[in-house]
Amino acid sequence: MQHVYLEVILFSHEVHSAKNLAAFFKESLGKCGLLEKFSYVVRDNAHNMSAAMEKADFKDVSCLAHTLQLVIKDSVFNQKRMIQDEPTRWNSTLHMLKRVLEQKRRLALVTPGLTPVKAMTEILSLFENATLTISYQNINVGETIPIINSITASLKENCTLKGMTNDLLASLQRKFGNCEFDQCHATVTTQISRPRFLFQMKL
Repeated sequence: MQHVYLEVILFSHEVHSAKNLAAFFKESLGKCGLLEKFSYVVRDNAHNMSAAMEKADFKDVSCLAHTLQLVIKDSVFNQKRMIQDEPTRWNSTLHMLKRVLEQKRRLALVTPGLTPVKAMTEILSLFENATLTISYQNINVGETIPIINSITASLKENCTLKGMTNDLLASLQRKFGNCEFDQCHATVTTQISRPRFLFQMKL
């Protein structure tokens, strides 16, 4: 699989509305002679982006890495946001918790009822491993299903932090539950039987 940059240009509209984005994408693809030659557009989960694809009548699919990070935000921060976590930085939750573990003696984490930080880092490591795999390997949209299935299987085997695990599973179901029936994912899914993606926790 090859990656090619078509062009890097300034967005010509002041407002990033769905209408303006749709017109911009059509113009850019038209100039490159690709308006009728692409299969799907991979986009983030912003409402204006999904609406732009609909207005442009483009087939689209959400970015796997971005959606996995939203799963974490939905599940870990559904009650209270942790200090120093940055929602716009991927895997920042995991890195913050790892730092807490490194400094646990200095911080004297002996408060009764404190959420087991080590168990949280093990669970969130599943998502970091998946995100890094997606970011640095030639992953195509057809490999979404094997990746999500691997994460789901590992979470179901987890015996600690059942509340957090159940929240993550529920969020995965909301965001990816229909991908096996989606035409885009189902028609290009490959290598499901090959154990390429094994994101497991070391418990």
